[in-house]
Amino acid sequence: MRNPFVVHRPPRARALSGPLLAAVVVATLSPAHAAEPSSAPAAAAAPTLTLGEAIASAVAQNPGLRSAAAAAAGADARRGEARSALLPQVNALAGATMTDHPVHVFGMKLLQDDLGPSDMAFGELTGPDARADWTARLDLQANVVDVASWYGLTAASRAAEAGEATLRSAEAQLVARVVAAYHGAQLAEARRAVATEVVASARADVERAAAQVQSGVATQSDLLGLQAALAALEEEAIVSTGDAELARAELERLIGSDRARAALLSTPLDAVPPAIEAGASPRPDHPDLARAEAGVAAAEAAATRATLSWLPTLGVQASVEGHRESIGDEGGNAWFAGAFLRFNVFSGLGDAARIDGAAAEADRIRAERDDARAAIGLALRRAHLQVEQAGGRVRVTTEAVNHARESHRLVRARFENGVAQAADVLRARTALLEAETRHLSALFARHMAAAQLAAAEGALDRHWTSRSAAR
Repeated sequence: MRNPFVVHRPPRARALSGPLLAAVVVATLSPAHAAEPSSAPAAAAAPTLTLGEAIASAVAQNPGLRSAAAAAAGADARRGEARSALLPQVNALAGATMTDHPVHVFGMKLLQDDLGPSDMAFGELTGPDARADWTARLDLQANVVDVASWYGLTAASRAAEAGEATLRSAEAQLVARVVAAYHGAQLAEARRAVATEVVASARADVERAAAQVQSGVATQSDLLGLQAALAALEEEAIVSTGDAELARAELERLIGSDRARAALLSTPLDAVPPAIEAGASPRPDHPDLARAEAGVAAAEAAATRATLSWLPTLGVQASVEGHRESIGDEGGNAWFAGAFLRFNVFSGLGDAARIDGAAAEADRIRAERDDARAAIGLALRRAHLQVEQAGGRVRVTTEAVNHARESHRLVRARFENGVAQAADVLRARTALLEAETRHLSALFARHMAAAQLAAAEGALDRHWTSRSAAR
């Protein structure tokens, strides 16, 4: 199973180095880029899609979640089926019979309350005319004492609870995947949006270096170094276009709509994720833990039911019926009531096998429950550490970006004045892009760590969003 907290990209896109991705952040998060008048009208006119809206769309339309909901509904229906064994059973029967069989004809006349002295004659008894009998009957049967069915209902109820917990777990996994895809699409889209600008800036540096070579200020090796860097940026710009399309397609698949195709993803990457009041243990209603506990309860109830299958069942039954020679005629009515005690004397040793199988199944599910508890505890501890690490990384990388940006500005100014060499510009640009790359990774990791912590706590659901104020 794929980790919902991991953004999966094509192999070539994963193999790319960080400069272009970091250049995107330089252009998109810097004040200079935000102030460009040409981009403001387009951003204002574009439809928007928040993270909360993407989650709501995915929850409403995702096929995997619909499948989990159908499975939960099926488990609830089986609970109703198990409950029916404890409720009275009422059946109605209607039918018609016609015969000249002496015994049956005599019985029909008796049931229809139409038996007279003439019917006792020898000829009438041995060779009667054919006669019809229209019958209507209503039967009622109820089990008064049925211990095995009570435990069967308990097992079905716990199984239904496990189905509901499975649905909540599937929703949490879907939300985690949407969070990863949403912010992953933001990164990819930003790369495509500013790739042309980054390449244009590098071309300007190449042209400036060529002029300096002509004037003797720079060397041919400086020019070649800048040209090589330009070629790498152009290649990565081409790849970023396809990477952005694939990221958008993944988000569209998750939310079940093409709304993400041209929408502005308006929940910013640098928004602070929702705070989680996390403790040392998961919430009691954690979906995975609730599913495991309900599974154990269902298995134990099923094992008890198998053990008690030898107990007798006490019930009552009653019937009322009417017989007519033809519809609309007057006829005879009858009723009867009684009780029964049903014993399971011998069933070919099948009960013993079912008892052993149910006990083994209960042991297996208990072991799975214990393993799930340990896994949830480990996930909670890991999530705590990742949240702390992500917060520290954001603080440190923010300072590094500020220092690298100022250093790059000073070196570029010296290069434009002919004081610094092209190699100095390359080193300063590389340092800035690496700082921006680490900062971007830290911002992304902060969202993923917050989602992981919410999942480990059992609080990740359709209402979890990153709508809090930006840092």
